[in-house]
Amino acid sequence: MQSLEQHFDCIRILYSCTDIQNQVPDGDEEISDFPGDPAGLSLQFKNVTFKYPQSSKLALEGVSFTIEPGQLCVVVGRNGSGKSSIVKLISRLYDCTGGMILVENHPVQQFRLTAYRRLVSTLPQEFTFFPLTVAENIGLGDPEHAEDHDRILKAAESGGAIEFIERDLADGFRTRLKGPSAFHIHSGDDRFSQWANKEVQKHRATSLSGGQWQKLALSRTFMRSSDVYLFQRLRDLRGKKTMLFVTHRFGHLTRTADKIIVMEAGQVLEQGTHSDLLAKEGLYARMYNSQAMAFSTV
Repeated sequence: MQSLEQHFDCIRILYSCTDIQNQVPDGDEEISDFPGDPAGLSLQFKNVTFKYPQSSKLALEGVSFTIEPGQLCVVVGRNGSGKSSIVKLISRLYDCTGGMILVENHPVQQFRLTAYRRLVSTLPQEFTFFPLTVAENIGLGDPEHAEDHDRILKAAESGGAIEFIERDLADGFRTRLKGPSAFHIHSGDDRFSQWANKEVQKHRATSLSGGQWQKLALSRTFMRSSDVYLFQRLRDLRGKKTMLFVTHRFGHLTRTADKIIVMEAGQVLEQGTHSDLLAKEGLYARMYNSQAMAFSTV
């Protein structure tokens, strides 16, 4: 259990994040209304090379591909092949060390970070949650509209969270959620500890299942684009949003994607549709057939 002092330290650390400076240079061009295709934006990697700070090893080397507006692109590869690095560069968590990344034929570095990142919604495999209310956890996806209940409601509907929020949580969106560790107060004075913990019990936080937290994470992503549906709804968005899905698993999504990019050791090994890549009988075909065989084995 954590002490009250430790919890205050965590709060100080949380608020100190606002003082962290961006490590990637800001652009000087504002974007009020990006001049892109209404069906989505084009994305192009041109001979992109990248290595992480303090690393001598290249994470990406000579990566080139183009995703047209409204296409669904799936990036596959083994662990450590460079898939996540591509997403981090698209989100401008880092800048490439060589080559160029273009959105609608504009270098991403020319735009102000706050404006550019409004164009991109990212849902990582691992997500962070906080001991706040349900509404606050969702609202963090778009701090400028964090108190807009209508927007939060729509995001919760898109993320599939609205059902358990209204059915299982007595206080609905006002329900305070339990963070990574339980809040408990220790003190040398037993009378103070008993009183303080009784106060904590009055405001006992609610625990959620892993699946419920995932739906809240989806809802948080949808705060900036609340009409977006992922996973089972990705195919419905084809032609409406440009989407890049990173995975090491194969299934219906890879079979129906507009483009598949196969990564290996930081490089693009193969590109094409599912049928094209199966016909090549290369790495994609071997990986796909290996997984298909595993699922068909009783």
